[in-house]
Amino acid sequence: MTRVLNRDAILADMDGWPEKWQGVPSDIDVGRRLMAGMRPFAASLMNEGLAAGTVHRHLNSLWLLGGHIVATAQRDAGLRSLSGSEMLLQFVEPEGGPVCRHLSTEDEQRRFDATCRKLHGFLTASRPA
Repeated sequence: MTRVLNRDAILADMDGWPEKWQGVPSDIDVGRRLMAGMRPFAASLMNEGLAAGTVHRHLNSLWLLGGHIVATAQRDAGLRSLSGSEMLLQFVEPEGGPVCRHLSTEDEQRRFDATCRKLHGFLTASRPA
């Protein structure tokens, strides 16, 4: 079965991620700021002409990354003062992302890291010099 990209539905679903990541009330603000950094990247993925399955794989990795960052921000007050893009850049690097406790195989971590590398490239390319 071929997956189809419904851009509006995907972005609408992403708008609900901050509430789904929430563990404590202050997480909503952190999640919303993360979405401000993630949404342009998600839109760019959908505009690249990638296969729908590839886009969905990247979106699943973004979901995991956001949950990881929100949970970490509960313990690190310094993160809560950053913009969404700044928070993301604290966790993604040219080599990949953080070790994700929700992934059980090296292959899953490699796919997650591929998204983190792509996100890092997007964020650093769009930053003012």
